[in-house]
Amino acid sequence: MQYFGSKDDLFAAVMASGPNTMSRISEAFDGPEESLGNRVTRAFLEVWDGNPVESEPLQALLRAAIGSEQATGNSGS
Repeated sequence: MQYFGSKDDLFAAVMASGPNTMSRISEAFDGPEESLGNRVTRAFLEVWDGNPVESEPLQALLRAAIGSEQATGNSGS
């Protein structure tokens, strides 16, 4: 919310971050299962450390997920 105003705006920013971002992460799931973790981690970090146009929406999404009670399973009670 702090960075994008609403969850819908955040989601739109992530989706608009470019097909390259989502494609790189999606392609990491192709290949042998035994190296899946390595490929996904590498793809995520390449985007994370890359061009700010691609990395900032991803970083904001992670921040939002960490702060979301629904995402963490905390109900606040």
